[in-house]
Amino acid sequence: MSNKKVAIAGHDLYQQITGLIEQSQKHIAIQANSTLTLLFWKIGRLINENVLANKRADYAKRIVSTLSAQLKSQYGKNFEERNVRRMMQFAEQFTNEQIVVPLARQLSWSHFVELLPLKTQEAKLFYANLASAETNKEQVELLEMHKDGIMVAEYWTAMPPKKELEQKLHQLVREARERIERKKLA
Repeated sequence: MSNKKVAIAGHDLYQQITGLIEQSQKHIAIQANSTLTLLFWKIGRLINENVLANKRADYAKRIVSTLSAQLKSQYGKNFEERNVRRMMQFAEQFTNEQIVVPLARQLSWSHFVELLPLKTQEAKLFYANLASAETNKEQVELLEMHKDGIMVAEYWTAMPPKKELEQKLHQLVREARERIERKKLA
């Protein structure tokens, strides 16, 4: 009988320990991601400041190309020219460090890369806040809808009558779910 109690107590202890380990692993991943995102923003800001100081397009192209090649050879493919240009774009579009820091704690670099093509700052902040909120299926579907040209942020800023908004959002969610189902079947 005492063996069963030890086994049960051992199982509980094991569950507690594995829970702590998994929680720590998630925390480390979030911390590393946040640090990397802030690093990319700071690199983009430094390059933009250097390039803007010279105000010559041909110089800018050469310096970014040369710099990214050097960084890539030393630090890996995160510093390919395309990604370095994204860093510059990120720093140019998100100029306020006080906005970037808290968002970087909740969003990954790939989230920010998805936000870069959006046309307005309102849309960028809308989607950033939406993505940084507790993720659920509807939020992911809404973000996917934008890729198909549906501008949910426009509804947020222009706010049609509640009834019309509800109808449009329900229709958009249905369409997004159908697209997701088609993708699963493909």
